[in-house]
Amino acid sequence: MIAARKAAGITNQSSFEKKDLTGGIGFEVTGSNGKVLVTLGYVTDGVPEGYDVVVAGDATNNDFCFYVSNNVSIPETPAKANYNLGTARVDMASGTYYESVTVNISPSDDFTTLVYTEDGSDPTTSSTTITSTGKSITYNEVGTHILKVGVTDGNSVRDVQTYRYVVTNEVPTDITIYVRADKEPIYLYAWDANGELTSAWPGTQLSAKKSVDGVNFYYMTFPKSSADYTLNYILNQGGDETKTPDQTGIGSTIFTALGDGAAIDLTATYAGLPIEEPVENPEAITVYVKGDFGPAYLYTWNGVDLGAWPGTKMSTTLINGETWFYHTMPEGVTSFDMIVNQGVGQTKSPDYTGVTSTVYLQYHGTNNLTVVEGMEEYPRQGWYEQGEVCAFFVNDGWDANKTISAYLFNGSTEYAGGWPGTACTLLGYNEDGSKIWKWNYNGTSLPTETKIIFTNKGDSGNDQLANCKFENGAWYYTSNTGNNITPVSTDVASMS
Repeated sequence: MIAARKAAGITNQSSFEKKDLTGGIGFEVTGSNGKVLVTLGYVTDGVPEGYDVVVAGDATNNDFCFYVSNNVSIPETPAKANYNLGTARVDMASGTYYESVTVNISPSDDFTTLVYTEDGSDPTTSSTTITSTGKSITYNEVGTHILKVGVTDGNSVRDVQTYRYVVTNEVPTDITIYVRADKEPIYLYAWDANGELTSAWPGTQLSAKKSVDGVNFYYMTFPKSSADYTLNYILNQGGDETKTPDQTGIGSTIFTALGDGAAIDLTATYAGLPIEEPVENPEAITVYVKGDFGPAYLYTWNGVDLGAWPGTKMSTTLINGETWFYHTMPEGVTSFDMIVNQGVGQTKSPDYTGVTSTVYLQYHGTNNLTVVEGMEEYPRQGWYEQGEVCAFFVNDGWDANKTISAYLFNGSTEYAGGWPGTACTLLGYNEDGSKIWKWNYNGTSLPTETKIIFTNKGDSGNDQLANCKFENGAWYYTSNTGNNITPVSTDVASMS
């Protein structure tokens, strides 16, 4: 299917048309060289005119078919092309193991072929293969062993997974949890079968640091009372709203990071590398990206790992009155490569390599990232400036293409003009991509009983928020009613 899509010139910018078929539906996508048609359901119309079959379901999975227009020539692919490639299954996580570790590797189905390497290089189509029978590999030599496993269709390799196994002949006496020092504060809450190992929730604020491969990590060490001892932990920034899910069954030293409500496993990247004193890096590198889009993600490699694709979600700030996305690198990072993107399956920039200092960029989607000169002189601003009279509205449920207006009144007195009020200013985007709007008052205060209505009716919309009590600097959402509002926020971090 990948070969057919490429041959037809299909990209994530290609147009498509939905087709109603007998027994199901179809989606016809037009590329630069031809068309592909995907049908879903038990379609009985036969092969469409002008198309050839590329992939069809079998006796146990017969509810789909993939066609390509017959003017498209598809390169030769191996047999098995009638099945979607599966994934690699590896039963042992990266980590430190006493004396030896046996790793079992197998494809997720009988139609998928894996390739692997053990020298640290990425597997290619000519690397050693693993078929449906699977393979077991035992590492018993003291040292660090790097296993890389990918899925191949005979023409290329995808979904490469990296595992790092550290074998030692020293009986482990402790478990250390290393947490990348790219947020402040970071709390670690840990427990085992006997109870809490740290302070009561939200745990102990981490402060001790070490450097691993030039990147600073917080760390905390726990004694390992027996060979099969395990503990559990949660990372957070001081409360429930930032906590990760429970991380359970930890039996050896790990490396991790606090993501957006998730613990990012970095053990495969850093296990077995030298542990050193923390790197002093007073001028951390920050990536700023300007663009009329959102949300934005930053994916990095070759210097720092911010997590699997699409990477880490960028925060939003104001610079010289304009909205910018930004992310500051962990302490100790001095260079890296990166891609800016809008999330899984969305647009992404080309590779932007060799970043060694703070950079301001304009995002042009799939085309390019260009440097914006002269931005260093402007300070980063918060959403709310002390002393101003304003309110914020997050459009998390209405038509995203409509401009939001604010109408304020107290009795018969209007404070933002007549209905439907004054158009708000678009500031940026919330984590889920919903737009953030801001209304400003040109006076110094408003009466206590002032009401505010947010609406899109000034832009031919049909929505309006019920009469809410006005509170200076407060955040309002489409779900608010009456006095149900979010307290004043004076820091951009609340929308990070």
